Amino acid sequence: MSVYTIFNKMYKHAIEDENLLRYLFYVPQHKDDDVTLVTAERANLVGNFDVINQIVKMRKRNEDDLSIDDSKCVLYMYLDNFENATTGTNNAIDPYSFLQSVNIDVYVHRDYQNTSYNLARVVDRVTALFNQKHVGGIGNVTFAGSGKLDDVDGFEGMQIKFKNRYSTR
Repeated sequence: MSVYTIFNKMYKHAIEDENLLRYLFYVPQHKDDDVTLVTAERANLVGNFDVINQIVKMRKRNEDDLSIDDSKCVLYMYLDNFENATTGTNNAIDPYSFLQSVNIDVYVHRDYQNTSYNLARVVDRVTALFNQKHVGGIGNVTFAGSGKLDDVDGFEGMQIKFKNRYSTR
């Protein structure tokens, strides 16, 4: 298993989740508007890469990515640090096993946040998608923490950190 393989599997896992894509793309009309329900105005999004490429990015946010005039939510997935994993009851370092950190930054436009607290909905969905799920690597992805990101004009953000174990053997 490799870092690339884990990262690719996590990306595919995210873009194949219809509810996550709907939370990111469809603007709720009011607090109780369930955008996960399919309607004539809200078609399914899995496989629609014109939409997916707008709302899921495989990198950190660039300075000019978000514009207050462009009402959307964006999920940024990118690699962070990796470290040796330990093994056994004595916590000895395993030279062939590593913990790869993956950050997922969520930015929600105020149009989404004002009507339905979408930041909380997206964070809940991302956490449910990855935490304690076998997505790639050895064992389950584990939640490693989260924190508020600095607001960008018209957007609120949250970073979610996950770790995944992999082996070079």
